[in-house]
Amino acid sequence: MNKKPALLFIASTLMSVSLTSCLGGSKPSSSGSINSTSSTSSPSSSQTNTSGTNNSSSTSPSDEKFKSRQSEFQNVMTETQASYVLPSLGNPKVLVIPVDFSDFTCSSLSGGCDGARARLEDGFFGERTNNDTVESLTSFYEKSSYGKLHIEGYVADWYRSPQSASSIVSKSSEDFTTYLDQTLLNGALKAVQSKGVDLSEYDTDGDGYLDAVWLVYSVHFDPEVSKLSDDNGNFWAYTTWSALEGKFNDCYTGTYAWASWHFMDEGGYKDHPDMHTFIHETGHMMGLDDYYNYDSQEAGVKMTTPAGGLDMMDNNIGDHMAFSKYLLGWITPKTITSSGDYSLDAFAETGDALIIAPDSYINSASWEYLILEYYTPTSLFKEDAENSYCGSYPNFYTEAGLRVYHVDARMGLITFDDYGSTTFKKYVTDIATELSKVDNNSILYPVASNTPSYRYVSDDINLVELVSETFNGNRDATNNDLYGNGDTFARTNFAWHTGETSSFSVKVTSVGDKLSLKVTL
Repeated sequence: MNKKPALLFIASTLMSVSLTSCLGGSKPSSSGSINSTSSTSSPSSSQTNTSGTNNSSSTSPSDEKFKSRQSEFQNVMTETQASYVLPSLGNPKVLVIPVDFSDFTCSSLSGGCDGARARLEDGFFGERTNNDTVESLTSFYEKSSYGKLHIEGYVADWYRSPQSASSIVSKSSEDFTTYLDQTLLNGALKAVQSKGVDLSEYDTDGDGYLDAVWLVYSVHFDPEVSKLSDDNGNFWAYTTWSALEGKFNDCYTGTYAWASWHFMDEGGYKDHPDMHTFIHETGHMMGLDDYYNYDSQEAGVKMTTPAGGLDMMDNNIGDHMAFSKYLLGWITPKTITSSGDYSLDAFAETGDALIIAPDSYINSASWEYLILEYYTPTSLFKEDAENSYCGSYPNFYTEAGLRVYHVDARMGLITFDDYGSTTFKKYVTDIATELSKVDNNSILYPVASNTPSYRYVSDDINLVELVSETFNGNRDATNNDLYGNGDTFARTNFAWHTGETSSFSVKVTSVGDKLSLKVTL
């Protein structure tokens, strides 16, 4: 496989910056036993190739060691090389590399170098019990995916940056990202290799790319604490895609993330590290977009908060919404095609969801539709419903009810030239056929975005919007934006972005163990 550098400019535009932080105010940038099988110590000898080379069979997807796979949405992203993602199904492996600096050493962290590394192991891959309300990355995604995703991984030894933090903090965003990619990521992976770790073990879906790499740095993200003048926000949290040309044990680098060790202190939890930021960024690693609006401060913006804030990919709280889980292959919503009585089990525990769609619906997450779920303040929603994250974020809904989103995740054929200019050609109705036709100058990619400047068309189309009788897209959602017992969600000649119209009525007839609905089409 040859890496296609021509597409890297698209990857750079997809860099997702976390806005989560207890510093931010309105925008930051449970139960169930989890039995983790992840490795949080040095890989065993059976996993280690001390020669630094890879067996010839290691790139064959049929090899038994490949134990993860991508959803349809992810497959499109990978096949067109728009971005290489962390597989959302099975048992992918994440490599976590802690990074310190001569002026911010790991020995200065709580517990010293070993204790700080152990905290990363607990935060990323630690087991949780029924009594734990603070999840690890692994336990969160085990629950969020209803057992379809089990993230394994390894926390490597600390890697020392060749340059001090104070010497690189003032770099431009572009130069800093280049330093991260070409120097830090490159050097850190070579250091891990030098310890005998076979990095091909971190390509579990056999696409020739490492599943995901985390660089967790020792500097505090708050300039008032670090005393660094970080005007460009270089020491913050974001996910991006590597431009490295070289291979590591016959694997290219794909998606990687950069975040501060100190983000684990954000929630102020005593028993386990706070992983809100890391969970959000891992969503990006799997290909999910931000659902907030980066252009919210621009003049003339119609919706500053299209999705209502209450979501892991919005205000970085609670769980992922039904739309995200549909994209990632964790749920298969039922489509309403006739009038009648319907019921929904609690989404938090089951992933149950319903879809109302136009006639053109292609039975794919990558189309336009309304998606309905029965929200309850339980499971992964429970902690952030009962307690305001950081004491400054909106509580998740504290009541149960019907939650509705309008989704437009249609894929478009996007072409581009050598100068980075993109052109939207058409919406794609037959993804498999169009996927076979893409070349080095085209990709399939979602056209809409909740950030207007990120859209591939001039139309005012959001990727996902919260729907209620009072929500206008300019505030965080409240309990009043859920449909409760006796409430009706009805539209006459509802105008789809596809150009079609539909009329329907959905009445909530009871709220309890199940949500009962009477639907009229």
